[in-house]
Amino acid sequence: MVKGHIMEFVPESVRVALQLPPSEEDPQSYTHRVNTDQRLNQLTTSIGELISSVDQLRLEHLDHFALFYQMMEQQPLSPRFGFGSIEVIGICLAFPFVLLEEGQVRAGRIEGLLSDLKLIFFDFRLGRFVEGDVDSWHDMCRKLRVFYDLNSQKGELDELIERHKSIFIDYTEEELVNKVDYFCRFSVKKEEVAQLILQCPKILKLDLEKPVFNVMKLLTHFGLSTEDMKEVSRSYGHVMGTNKMANLPNVMKALGLQEWFLKKIKDGNHMLLVDYIRRYPKEEQDLDYQEGLRIIRILKTWVHNIGKLNFLLGLGFGENTLSINLLNHLHGTSTTQKIRLSHTFKD
Repeated sequence: MVKGHIMEFVPESVRVALQLPPSEEDPQSYTHRVNTDQRLNQLTTSIGELISSVDQLRLEHLDHFALFYQMMEQQPLSPRFGFGSIEVIGICLAFPFVLLEEGQVRAGRIEGLLSDLKLIFFDFRLGRFVEGDVDSWHDMCRKLRVFYDLNSQKGELDELIERHKSIFIDYTEEELVNKVDYFCRFSVKKEEVAQLILQCPKILKLDLEKPVFNVMKLLTHFGLSTEDMKEVSRSYGHVMGTNKMANLPNVMKALGLQEWFLKKIKDGNHMLLVDYIRRYPKEEQDLDYQEGLRIIRILKTWVHNIGKLNFLLGLGFGENTLSINLLNHLHGTSTTQKIRLSHTFKD
């Protein structure tokens, strides 16, 4: 039976989320919803944490709440893995599959997840850098999930995480996600992206959006052979010139060198990218290209044309006269071009 004094302690916002009746109603009318004071206390050690977990999980039905109880009661988290209620809530918020999946698959995934997290937080001592509240555990678990989702073979990244756990302390989830998304655009295996960032944490400090690079200079800097350089110059004139670092993945894909480039970085040569940005902080655009831009900007349709130009540059075209001349043959807005391109790849 639920005691009245416990229910009086639960705010109205939590009552609504859990579909509990108002506090003035007879507690006997909803004993079927929550069984004991002990169950309520098992969910969290303070009412503030309960409110936080309810708000974030958006528990709109009793089934979800009961499932959360069931997970906490059936999974021997404290004795086997060392996690308390605060840590458990943070884990559930970051890895919601522990609440959504059922059966042996769910049990196996939870077992593997908690084993990995135990190793990372306790054996590798990352837990020492987490504040003792739900939000802090949730934030740290979300950072770990960025790499957990990338790697199909769980546990393979444990050693790299141990050696470079500072990245989970020094960088936000958004910063990690942005870098992961950037390198995933090279169309390589997700596991390789995870290994790259964990092996080469200095990459996280780089601005990979605004700096401008020269295609031929960059390829030379990374050691592309003389013969291959000639082939690139001969066959990929539309890619030549300068471009923004934000477009580098598509430039390499346009050249068919995306795997070569990422392998170069991953094999201990990540400093080449760091050195290039440091050595060439401001690459000059081709003079003919600059003249083409000047003419575009005095036209009434300059905004429309700049949009189409940025679309081409995003595909891997370089800042060159060929890209400028191609604008007259592109009809429609940049958005229209993206739609046409997506349909082309679907077909």
